[in-house]
Amino acid sequence: MSATSEATPSTIRDCNGCTLCCKVMEIPELVKPPGVWCSHCMIAKGCAIYNARPPNCRKFNCAYLLDPTLDERWKPSTAKFCIVVDREQRMLAALVDAQQPDAWKREPYYSQFKAWSKAALASNGQMLILVGQRCIAVLPDRDVDLGVVAADEKVIVQASGAASPRAEAYKLHKDDPGLVAGRPLPPTNR
Repeated sequence: MSATSEATPSTIRDCNGCTLCCKVMEIPELVKPPGVWCSHCMIAKGCAIYNARPPNCRKFNCAYLLDPTLDERWKPSTAKFCIVVDREQRMLAALVDAQQPDAWKREPYYSQFKAWSKAALASNGQMLILVGQRCIAVLPDRDVDLGVVAADEKVIVQASGAASPRAEAYKLHKDDPGLVAGRPLPPTNR
């Protein structure tokens, strides 16, 4: 599962010594898997090929650089994860440093992830935790470890129906007939 963000918006702060995205993100152009330091990263300094960096790196900005409501505790080098917003996929994800796999469970992060999960679910979105290739769906009432999500799979998070407002999380093959135009069928049709 690759993490990218859309067109680069203006940042409100700079990285200031943080290079965690160079470790936690997958960079397909460099054949770099998530959880491994990029060979071009000068840890805590920056990118050695900054002017020639790949398109995914050029357009990426973590939420900490963009969102004024996230204070210094949310700086990736402090929190040990990068927050990624993908509006097209309606996904909010925390890409966690595998050396600190439970960093996202600490406060103030965990309660905020739960709140974001509830808001995401209300708008047909999802809050995910990615630790390397492992994916955990954060639901309002529990967390669902989906294990490794393959490149040909899609994570689905949705309310289980009107009779039961409990959310469900699962993964489907991208060609599964339960998906219509990349979105899941309503729960009553599954």
